[in-house]
Amino acid sequence: MLSAIAGMTATRKGIGKKSGAPYHGRRLHLIYQRPDVEGEAVLEQYIDFQTFTELPFKVGDTVSLDFDQAGNMIDIKIIPPAKS
Repeated sequence: MLSAIAGMTATRKGIGKKSGAPYHGRRLHLIYQRPDVEGEAVLEQYIDFQTFTELPFKVGDTVSLDFDQAGNMIDIKIIPPAKS
């Protein structure tokens, strides 16, 4: 799925108070096209940097997201802008 980054949170890193599990990641706010939506669809996706390499995301970047059959994100890549 191709999406444009409309916004993102700061990177958060720490240890969960209740679970004691470490976390390190950020949320991306994405805009994408969907046939059953008039206008643009939006998605908020958490990127776990313990699972995925931390990429240099910027607002306005186009990203490609891949999901498995259960809806879990399995890959994310930044798509370089087209040369004009």
